[in-house]
Amino acid sequence: MKQIIITNDYTIYQDNETPHIYTIVFSPFTNSEALINSIIKTKIITGATITNNYKTLQIKATSISQYKKSLKKEHYNINTTTIHQMLANLTQQLEYLIKKTHHTFIGYNPENVIVIDENKFIYLSDEHLHKIEENNITITYPFSKTDFFLSPELEKITEIPSKAHYKTSYYSLACLIIEYSLKKEQEGQQEQEQEEMACLKGSKIYYLLKRCLDPDPNKRSILFI
Repeated sequence: MKQIIITNDYTIYQDNETPHIYTIVFSPFTNSEALINSIIKTKIITGATITNNYKTLQIKATSISQYKKSLKKEHYNINTTTIHQMLANLTQQLEYLIKKTHHTFIGYNPENVIVIDENKFIYLSDEHLHKIEENNITITYPFSKTDFFLSPELEKITEIPSKAHYKTSYYSLACLIIEYSLKKEQEGQQEQEQEEMACLKGSKIYYLLKRCLDPDPNKRSILFI
């Protein structure tokens, strides 16, 4: 097997003899059960094989790549349909994590967004997955703007451990979509982000992103309405 994607959280291999077989090997130092189930039980990926210890996930696909690198391919087309599909898959995964496992991502890094068959999107990171307790997650390690897109409440943290509302993930997900799907430079300010969404104004995607970017985490929502 050859390595095609390597991160601190996982490595993805492609079978040399059967190229449509891919194996995702997660870090041996983390429990990936919640993360894997958020992909399998939501049926974003079907027909996958999981090892008993939730350390390996094998799937069949015509292609697998990091979303950030896919954008550099000339044939890769970003349009409203692609944005909608990306949002649908990532919110479906996040909803499962929150409701079924009481976990959420502290934030989204584009390098951990994986594209399967150019039309299915998943987020892979055990490191960014945090347990939700009384609507909050506990921050126990330092982070920076290069680790993932930060919500306003995370930017205000000056000491650890600290707590943040679990909907910090909503804000980060919206920033990811704006930066990498709308191909605009992300400045980290709400006013700039609102301007960048102008091309989607009036659409369901526009209002979903706007609700995710509410400065008050208690008021954020992530529904298509």
